[in-house]
Amino acid sequence: MSRIIDPRFPPVALDGNLLPVDHPQWVPPNPHNLPPASARPTRRSVLAGTTLISGAVPTSPSGSGFPGPAEPIFDAHHYANLIEGNIAVGNLISAKFLDMPATLRNILIFRNTSAAANVYLSFGRDASLNSVLRLTPNQIILLDAVVPQDDVYAFGDAAAATLSYAYSTIVYL
Repeated sequence: MSRIIDPRFPPVALDGNLLPVDHPQWVPPNPHNLPPASARPTRRSVLAGTTLISGAVPTSPSGSGFPGPAEPIFDAHHYANLIEGNIAVGNLISAKFLDMPATLRNILIFRNTSAAANVYLSFGRDASLNSVLRLTPNQIILLDAVVPQDDVYAFGDAAAATLSYAYSTIVYL
């Protein structure tokens, strides 16, 4: 029997090789070990034998029953392998501390670890007192929905300004 689906909301399936756990708070020891791309399910395999809500059966030139190429439903973008660092950004001098990535960043975290100094951050140009981001002492900012891909510069308004940061980039498989 075929399922009826709305083409605006394709079904999502879990990766088939997940093991059941007996404790709901259990976290696997290696959450970043992704299965190889060939072992991940595709939308085409999940949607095989479905009927669209309009009653039409999806077709494709390849005869697989679903239009277009197969798309993986497993998204490596949602996993982060964080790299952390610290930098002294005082003496009113802008410093580039993070280069534009070769692939894509999927998370950026900044924390002003200074006791009294403000830290200014800028993307793609030198930071200054007019920069778009100003972090007061011990303030944290997390960028994970829309992540800037530019070089990152920092500027401190006092000699003792320090900044902690963490970032992750997507590894294409």
